[in-house]
Amino acid sequence: MTTKTTTKKKHKEVLFKVVVIGQGRVGKTSLARRYCEGSFTTSYHTTLGLDLFSKSLTIGDQKIKLLIWDTGGQEKLGQLHSFWYRGATGGVIVFSLCEKNSFYNVEKWLDELKSYTTPGIPTFLVGNKSDLKDQIKVSTVEAEEYAKKRGMEYFETSAKDGTNVEDVFKVLAKRIRENAKI
Repeated sequence: MTTKTTTKKKHKEVLFKVVVIGQGRVGKTSLARRYCEGSFTTSYHTTLGLDLFSKSLTIGDQKIKLLIWDTGGQEKLGQLHSFWYRGATGGVIVFSLCEKNSFYNVEKWLDELKSYTTPGIPTFLVGNKSDLKDQIKVSTVEAEEYAKKRGMEYFETSAKDGTNVEDVFKVLAKRIRENAKI
């Protein structure tokens, strides 16, 4: 009598560093908190410098831990930005769908991301606050065209009600994994 043993190939958990950037008050912290903790709060505290979040997920048979660096949108902390970006494997640039100025500033954030990270890291553009339908000032078409021209994927989210938040980070983790050829 022969016995057959099967062994599953075990994969170590890999760590991906994701930077979440954008102008202040666009919902970067709320987005990261919604994804990692499943919560939302209406009380607002400015992120001074940096908040860190993490969440583990599985893509295929690969265990992945996203370490999410939620940066404050303050210009005066610019000299620290090179440190924050070091080793980033993915980027999320967030703007408020309800605030045109935050959309106009996306180019600045994209330039900064490109200047401090390895060329070609997956970068997503996220229009947040989609739940505030009567206050939206940036159209889906406008944001999609902008993202497409710059080689980014675009998502509209609501950190408040959770719309598309999981999708942003799951798809980003897949793109990072593909980019890293794991």
